[in-house]
Amino acid sequence: MRALILTDIQNDFLPGGALAVPQGDEVIPIANRLQKNFALVIATQDWHPANHGSFAANHPGKALYDQIDLNGLPQTLWPVHCVQGTPGAELAPELERGRIARIFQKGTDPNIDSYSGFFDNGHLKATGLGEFLKLRQVTDVFVAGLATDYCVKFTALDALALGFKTHLIADACRGVNLEPEDATKAIEEMKKFRLGPLFTPPSLRGTIQRPAVGGGANWAGGGFDPETGMLYVRTTESYTVNQVCKNDGTDADVDVDYSNNCEFGAANGIFSRPDGRPRWASDEPRSTLGPIPLIKPPYAYLVAINLNQGEIAWRVPFGEGSPAIRRHPLLKGVKLPDRLGTGGSAGVLVTKTGLVFIGGGDPYLYAFDKVTGKELWRVATPWRTAANPMTYRSRSGRQFVLIASGAGPDATLTAFALSTGAPTTTTSAAPAPVATTSQSGADAFQRVCQPCHGPDGKGAVAPALVPMTKGQAEVLGIVREGTGQMPPISTRELTDEEVTRIVEHLRSLRN
Repeated sequence: MRALILTDIQNDFLPGGALAVPQGDEVIPIANRLQKNFALVIATQDWHPANHGSFAANHPGKALYDQIDLNGLPQTLWPVHCVQGTPGAELAPELERGRIARIFQKGTDPNIDSYSGFFDNGHLKATGLGEFLKLRQVTDVFVAGLATDYCVKFTALDALALGFKTHLIADACRGVNLEPEDATKAIEEMKKFRLGPLFTPPSLRGTIQRPAVGGGANWAGGGFDPETGMLYVRTTESYTVNQVCKNDGTDADVDVDYSNNCEFGAANGIFSRPDGRPRWASDEPRSTLGPIPLIKPPYAYLVAINLNQGEIAWRVPFGEGSPAIRRHPLLKGVKLPDRLGTGGSAGVLVTKTGLVFIGGGDPYLYAFDKVTGKELWRVATPWRTAANPMTYRSRSGRQFVLIASGAGPDATLTAFALSTGAPTTTTSAAPAPVATTSQSGADAFQRVCQPCHGPDGKGAVAPALVPMTKGQAEVLGIVREGTGQMPPISTRELTDEEVTRIVEHLRSLRN
């Protein structure tokens, strides 16, 4: 069965409303026509209490559209809208209701917002919509309404995650667009590839897989507290485009008809041509979104799972996130949350005294309250952390927590303990050579990049860099943060100026 979900077509989201979506009223006649084509029609409705934590008016000193932390989740502060029992919260009077089987209300908890029609923003509680659709054997859902870049988008994404074949009726949606055309750009990027529910396989077109091929939590493992039965897991919210293609018979190492050694396949770069060039390389322009993911932040969480009950106890953002995202021109003027989330494969350390320590990706070691999930403390490390925290107790009884950071000449191990003053830091005994003078792009590439990316930047043990289509700012973010198996590279090893010259050098090798 197919179902139509009409998302938040309410007075406050129409022109003249408290949180008006530009041209929001244009979706109403389209929604009325669409209803006739569906046996099951559902509507969602924002239904906020007056003291809702997403309202800027409830946070003295804060302005509209500021970003705050609301009980561990990033929150945009909105105008007061869709308050329970007010005319603004009612469905638009022009919207035909005779075919609407049920209205699901969301955003009723003052402590957490709910963009999606299925769950609150922390995925802690369900609205009942998912179960309602499954009981009626719905297989396909079609999503329309307001607003494309918020409630419509997250309703569609949750429908996908729940296993429904999901279709976005773009003509029947309008976006808030805090930044011009953000919603349009995200939709256009997603249209290039196949989207589907959980376990949708790679495809000839290319499938957007979530989580990414590196997994959401399986690399890092978890930290278990045997006294409480709580499991603490760091999750990475990311995706991978994965494609399969027909084997053209030119590679003796590939003897199957189809593989994902394709332009957008997960195995791209594993095999190369006899001359060393990658078997698949594209000259097509990259996404106009650059390093901005198609999914909302946070991009990493610290999650506590109560194994006694089989439920998530709390889920909070972890990590500052990528500077490359924060400084992207498309997000200029947007007030981003303090914790965008830092993905990665490092895990956690849980202690008997009530703390969860975590690093991995940021130049900090963090400590969270293991009962509430509140971030209690963070301290700067010499470089970006790169592994699980460790602990030991000395013969005198003092306990230390250690974290590794940096790489190459900057590899360090930093120990922390109570009442010790400054941390103790140990640097690797055999540092690699450090550049003392600025070099040309070709020389800097040969010194730092060639061992992994090949003499011409066309791939070796690491992926091809030619043709170079990334911007200098994006490359700089990758170099400083490290991605995949690449460690972060410090300014002592490679200056910002040299990164710029390397990018120019690689662009000159395009042909």
